[in-house]
Amino acid sequence: MNKLVDYSDSEPDKPVIKRKKRCQVKKEDWSSEVNTKNREKGKEYCDYCASKHKKALFIATFTNTLTIQKIALFKPKKDLCDICNEYKLGHITKETYDDHVNKKNEARMEKESAKEKKEFVFSEDLQAVLLASRSNVSSNYYKTKLCVHNWCIYDMKTSDGYCFLWNEAEAEYITICKKAKKSKPYIVEYLNYSYFKNFKNLQFYNSIRPGKMKGDPKVTDIRAFKYAPSREIFYKLKLTKEYKLLNQRRNARINNIPFHNLPDLYNERRKITKKIYLDLQQLKNSMPRDYQNYYGNLPHEA
Repeated sequence: MNKLVDYSDSEPDKPVIKRKKRCQVKKEDWSSEVNTKNREKGKEYCDYCASKHKKALFIATFTNTLTIQKIALFKPKKDLCDICNEYKLGHITKETYDDHVNKKNEARMEKESAKEKKEFVFSEDLQAVLLASRSNVSSNYYKTKLCVHNWCIYDMKTSDGYCFLWNEAEAEYITICKKAKKSKPYIVEYLNYSYFKNFKNLQFYNSIRPGKMKGDPKVTDIRAFKYAPSREIFYKLKLTKEYKLLNQRRNARINNIPFHNLPDLYNERRKITKKIYLDLQQLKNSMPRDYQNYYGNLPHEA
């Protein structure tokens, strides 16, 4: 046992991975270069024992000892960037990849610079759509389910977080979200049908694209907007460049309208489609009885 402890202590200091699983947050993580697979670390341990002319321990003893020492052998999952993955597979040129990396670094520097200013600084993220119900039953994969959208805003100056939820049917997602963050719980607000407004007749610009011809910059190329009191819009294609005036004609016949005076987008709670309702009824048999009435009473189209 002592020789395994000596081996782990001989492991050189390497950067600790910051992204950890909740259940392993108190465990020290070896660098991702050596924890791709457990067997790689096992082979490295066996080579270490051979160099010291010692007999290697069995895998069970090896694993249990690492658990006692609070050392985790895993590689945290992280979403892959499309461009980085395409470059890794050789589908795009190095120039395109370098431009992508430069934009990423510019965005990070702009974010750090904004934190030093007196103005309010917010970051926002439209999270992945949550699905209900969730189950490991194979039939659940092929059926349509309820969708729950959530939009999060974070105040970088005060560390206050705000999460806005809207879905096809009310549930207990708000309660779950409020309990998810313990250090400084974020504010969770459910948005029902009465919150959404109709902006159809309040379009000051037909388009916010910087150009009009083929080959001109597209909306997805814009990196920053600035709205002036004169109602003009300025944009940046690169964060390190100066703002340019958006060359689009503004509709002068439209005036500003307070948010609470806008017409409602919906006059009643929206109903789920008949297909979603029928699929959920088929999935009820794989759910506990306590939840079956909820899915059976959902408002739906005829």
